[in-house]
Parts: sequence; C-alpha cells; structure tokens
Amino acid sequence: MITVAAAEKIILGRARDFGVESIPFTAALGRVLAEDMAADRDLPPYDRATMDGIAIAYDLFEKGRRSFSVKATQAAGDAPVDIDDGGECIEIMTGAAKTKTLHYKRSHFVTQLPVDYLYSPSHFWLASQAGDLWRVGLTKFATRMLGDMVDCGFELKAGSPVASGQIIGWVEGFKAISDVYCVLDGNFSGANPVLKEKITLINKDPYGAGWLYEVSGKPDAKCVDVQAYKALLDKTIDRILEKQKGDQAG
Repeated sequence: MITVAAAEKIILGRARDFGVESIPFTAALGRVLAEDMAADRDLPPYDRATMDGIAIAYDLFEKGRRSFSVKATQAAGDAPVDIDDGGECIEIMTGAAKTKTLHYKRSHFVTQLPVDYLYSPSHFWLASQAGDLWRVGLTKFATRMLGDMVDCGFELKAGSPVASGQIIGWVEGFKAISDVYCVLDGNFSGANPVLKEKITLINKDPYGAGWLYEVSGKPDAKCVDVQAYKALLDKTIDRILEKQKGDQAG
C-alpha cells in the first residue's frame, strides 16, 4: 500500500499534457476546464452565487436561440417559478442561502420584508452587493400604491455622479406615476436592463428580479433597518386607514 500523495505523484508523472483549446460551449461536454472556477465570496447571496445552471425552454435553444432574459432566481426552498414564454430563463441556485424575511401584516396588506435590506422613508429598498455596490428597488407597499407597472425610465448614464434625494428616473403604474429618487451618494451604475421587456417584474418580484437601479456609494443616512421600516409602515398604513374612515364619515 502507498499513500495518496505517493499515488498522485506517480499518476501525474505519467500523465500527458494535452494542452489547452478553445471550443464552443455546446461542444464542451466531457471536457475538463483548463482553469479552476471559484466564487469570489464564501457563500455569496443572490446573483453572484455559484449556480447549478439556468432553466430555459430547450426547444428554442435547439432552434438556435442564444439570448434569454432572466425572469427570477430560484433558490433552495423558494416556491417554484414558471417560465411564461420562451424568451425567459430562471437562475437555479440550490446551494445558495435563502434570503431571511420578516412577515409583515397590517390591515389587508401583507408582505415579506428581507431582513438584511435597508429601507428609505420613500419606500425604496437597498441590498448590498459586492464592495460598495448597492441594488435598489421599490418595496411591495410602493408597488401597491402605484398599481400594476406600465413603464419606467432613467435619465442618467452609467458612471454619472448621484446624490441622495436626486430624481434619476420615473416609474408609471396603472394607478399613478412617480419619480424615482436616488437613495445613495455615489456613482450611478445602471438601471435593470430586464425591465425594458419585463416591467411586470417590479410587481411580481419586487425584492429580487424587479430591482430598479444600482449605485456604487454610501446609503442616505435616512435609510433604516427592517424593524424601523416596519414601524414606518405601521404609521403610514394607520394614516391611510384614518383618512378612509374620515372620508366615509363625511
């Protein structure tokens, strides 16, 4: 019997170097990568995690389609996500940590608030990405006030400096149109490109695939954690209910 190290030395000493070649992805089955691939964080959340793969309509892939828009991320433990049309795909991440949420209910309004996010008084959420990059979107409460989304637009180019409170775009819902405010100081990294074709993601997946824009910088000091935002929602909804009672009494 010999040790594993000794066996490895013998095998490597007799192995032949086959060199490196570049081939199409579709011809890579059965081959070995020339370099190791590793995530840049131990257990990165969301779209930077090492994924099992992408779920697509394979019949379209066979017909030559090579471009698919990401509808949502399917993490371990999440409810199944359906592909509504052939142009969509779903990121499969069974090894990723599922986002922890806080169940919130007030009157008839119910939502799951991600506990690791920050929240602004104007009902935007902020999720930390790599380095000083932050992803921003509308909370479910904001989408409820605006109604089903119709369109959105942003007025800045990637790299433009931005400041908290600055109007950087707009969103149009079935009930109302609203300005989109920046909730950080830094540089605009870009808007969510998927929304050009899938604006409904803002309603369907407000805390995930329906994000609005990204900024590299520092969050506004007015942004709060999930518990403080819960208290803010309580006060906001109570004011709405009081107004409704007053209108009915009048």
